[in-house]
Amino acid sequence: MKILLRTFVAVTACCMFGLVGCSKDEPSSGDINDKPGDYGQLGGNLITIGSTRDVDYTSCVVLGTVDFPKITSDHTYGVVYMEALTTPDFDYDAKLLYQGHSNKTDKEQYDCVDAAIMSSSADGKFEKQLVGLKPNTVYYYRAYVSIGRNVNYSKVEMFTTKDPTPEITMTTTDASDIYAVAGTMNGVVNVGNLSDVNEDQEYGFVYSSAPQLNSPDKLTYEYYEQWLMNHFETEEDFDGPEEVTTTTNLNGRISIPLRHLRPGQTYYYRTFFKWNDKYFYSPEVKTLTTKGKGEISVGTNKATDIDATSAMLNGTVPFSNIGLETVTGGFLISNVYSNASEFTHENAVRWEDRRWSPNADVYFVSSPVTERDFSYRITGLSPLTTYHVVAYISLGTYEEGDDEVEEFVYGPVQQFVTTDEDIFTGSLEVYSEGNYPWMQIQNGVWKSGNTGISGSQSSLYINVS
Repeated sequence: MKILLRTFVAVTACCMFGLVGCSKDEPSSGDINDKPGDYGQLGGNLITIGSTRDVDYTSCVVLGTVDFPKITSDHTYGVVYMEALTTPDFDYDAKLLYQGHSNKTDKEQYDCVDAAIMSSSADGKFEKQLVGLKPNTVYYYRAYVSIGRNVNYSKVEMFTTKDPTPEITMTTTDASDIYAVAGTMNGVVNVGNLSDVNEDQEYGFVYSSAPQLNSPDKLTYEYYEQWLMNHFETEEDFDGPEEVTTTTNLNGRISIPLRHLRPGQTYYYRTFFKWNDKYFYSPEVKTLTTKGKGEISVGTNKATDIDATSAMLNGTVPFSNIGLETVTGGFLISNVYSNASEFTHENAVRWEDRRWSPNADVYFVSSPVTERDFSYRITGLSPLTTYHVVAYISLGTYEEGDDEVEEFVYGPVQQFVTTDEDIFTGSLEVYSEGNYPWMQIQNGVWKSGNTGISGSQSSLYINVS
């Protein structure tokens, strides 16, 4: 199964269709040929648009006539068109221009797409098929003739591509397999005979954690794009929708697991079908709320194998509530702090960097954790010192406004004491030989067996390692 993740950026696509004249969706750099308002107007009506035919989901044939007898120099001609914008009084007569595009003063972002015509009949009549259009979308169009910097236009007309919604059935169902940083979104996307069309089609889920996008009328890219263009009047700010797509469709049912969600966060989601950059959405929006950090119980176990300068630190983590197979885990250690509230990463220093921060109150060590029980052998401790330890895991880093925040889950506090560096830590073997050997009368107490006996022989041996 192929899964693609994308974050929406509100930029109008610049579609070439293998033709000429598609301009950048940016303010002009100063070249006069990039400025749609700098073209002069030719006198007379040199080109006209007649009608359209064969209007389909993503294509349309436009008909027109160019008046060749009145054109006496090199020229280009074709059709210029654009998707209808949401502004009700948008001036298509003034802005639907050859190489036209939005500028800093326009609230609407738009590009006028140029489709050149390479041949015509002897009487100047032509047909031009516009392809790669969005389904169920209104387009405004006109014909043009360009001679140098002078352009002649026909009047503006409009057409609407065919609506595929009668073929589409979409629903969004409840989420499943919900963990602290993962969950599965479920839904149904049936597109009927449209699935056999060899064009740009995708389906999946669009989702957001922003409460401002919690309803069907707002959880759309179109709503967010309009909000971006007008929100400067307020201080409100929130991230736009994201989407996840899949190529696996089992009788219309789709299920996509998401990883690296934020713990304790509510997400709003719905199914979508996208065709040539046109989105169709399910009528309902569902919610997915991940498990909170309080539902993950990290354990700090007692340290083992303690000597004067090292110890084995031990912890546990319940992977069953997390939703990941690997997390970053470790331990916070301090010979100053003892309260659980003091053990955080805000002021912690890596144990490896203690030479540069010898007076830090808390240090940390970390490593990948893949099993419920995890350990870390820490060295470089001080003899005869009491240390307090807290096990922890990281659930990931998340954006919070302009900052990045890492989510940690901490265990309880445990303590241990390192030994004296001169303490005996080896093995001791005691035994006796001879005709009257020494006898061990109790643990650690030996008594000679040859006291007052002539000719007795006995030896007491002590092997130390």
